[in-house]
Amino acid sequence: MPVRSNCPSRIEDIGIVYSHKQGIAQGSEWLKENLPNAEVIEVASTAEGARMAAEAEGRDCAAIGSAAAADVYGLQVVAAGIQKNDANKTRFYVLSTGEASKEASDRMAFVASGSAEDLAELLGSVESQGMKVVAVHDRPQKTELGNYSYLVECARGDYAAFETVQRANPALEFRYLGS
Repeated sequence: MPVRSNCPSRIEDIGIVYSHKQGIAQGSEWLKENLPNAEVIEVASTAEGARMAAEAEGRDCAAIGSAAAADVYGLQVVAAGIQKNDANKTRFYVLSTGEASKEASDRMAFVASGSAEDLAELLGSVESQGMKVVAVHDRPQKTELGNYSYLVECARGDYAAFETVQRANPALEFRYLGS
């Protein structure tokens, strides 16, 4: 939802909109219809966009973000529910410097790093252990072409199943993130 710090008399007077690329994509139809002349600026997160809109004194700026971000930065919500897809979800992970939990849980995550050629076998191993792949996010390792780190999130997983997957894929390097 767009939020802004200093409200012009009309929503059409908003000249700049800040948001993360996902927020921009989800609000693109609304932006096209309601703010066709606004400059849309991609930032690192929707919260960062809200902060930038709040700090833009004297400017007709807005941000696509959450109502919580509006509260944190003292912004006014001017339009709600602008997303294209109501099923859009954002995942958050709790990070710690402590040891990862190895207890069975409804969700479990690990990183597997190596050649893209090994991804199909990895996913097959995960499924053969009765785990359901919920999400796979890839990042290039920037070592050599075709090498990636895959963040794999699974449902119905436990540490014993993870260890079996790890043994079945010796070409990959693994790091268990927890459950």
